[in-house]
Amino acid sequence: MKKKLGVLCIIALIIISGFVISNSVSGELSKTIINPTVYGLDIFGNDELVNTIAVVNDLHIIASDENAKDNTADLSEIDDDKKDDVSARYNNFSYAEDTSTQEMLSTIIEYLNAEENQIDLVIFAGDMLDSLTKKNAEILKDGLSELEIPYIYLRADHDTEPFYSSLYTVDEAHEISNNISESRDVFVTQMEGYKIIGWNNSTSVMSAEGLQSAKEALESEEPIIVVTHVPIDISDDADMHAFVKSRDPQERLLIWGNDCYYEPDENTREFLDMVLSDDYNVRGIISGHLHKEYMSYIGDDPVQYILDPSFEGVVSVFNVY
Repeated sequence: MKKKLGVLCIIALIIISGFVISNSVSGELSKTIINPTVYGLDIFGNDELVNTIAVVNDLHIIASDENAKDNTADLSEIDDDKKDDVSARYNNFSYAEDTSTQEMLSTIIEYLNAEENQIDLVIFAGDMLDSLTKKNAEILKDGLSELEIPYIYLRADHDTEPFYSSLYTVDEAHEISNNISESRDVFVTQMEGYKIIGWNNSTSVMSAEGLQSAKEALESEEPIIVVTHVPIDISDDADMHAFVKSRDPQERLLIWGNDCYYEPDENTREFLDMVLSDDYNVRGIISGHLHKEYMSYIGDDPVQYILDPSFEGVVSVFNVY
């Protein structure tokens, strides 16, 4: 990885704007504030703003019960022995001012569409759903249909797997997920003078087709930003393993790397080696998954931005210079 990585400028949890939304469950009005964390990513070595990218990750949408008087989960597609678990998760993810993830999505879409925020591209970076059900998928699909700017939707396992429902086979669940929006193994997006490589389904190994797409982008010599739901092990960051273990009750290394929970196969290892090599012009890695912000550095330069979760009302905004 090139050591001339983006100079980091963090304005943490700055309230730019708030929105009043109607609570569809209770009929009452609730006020939800979107908290954008703003980063400056200097990949061209000048002060001229090229464009602005917003990243939304780890929203964990669970449908609300529209017939309930209070703010509760819709359990109609959930197996009986999993209903208590899903109800607990629903409450855990209704984090920001007791706002459900369904409501939070609507507020995030409003924020992204607001002209004053001048967002050029949105990347939904995995675990937008808590589990694949038809209702959860419909909520996200409806939300994306309201978005007025280009976007990429990178899945992770919670977006594609019916963890709490036996109504759908794995193949049926994947079909439902693919119907939300376009899906491919790797998204390569051409921006103004640089490329974004989006690793889709990064909770699974990279396919041969995905590797080929990524290699073609990496070999273009343009600056590259890599987006992956699951973070990548940065061997030069001595503190990273301690942080990652602290985010899991079982102290697992829930990242991609040797001796980590996500152990790369041959294709995935080739991709990771290219991303971390000085031979390619990768200027930053953006990831999520751990539900807590963390920065990996080489020297004084940030290498990887692990983002706070959007169920907390966080939208991560990258101003690219």
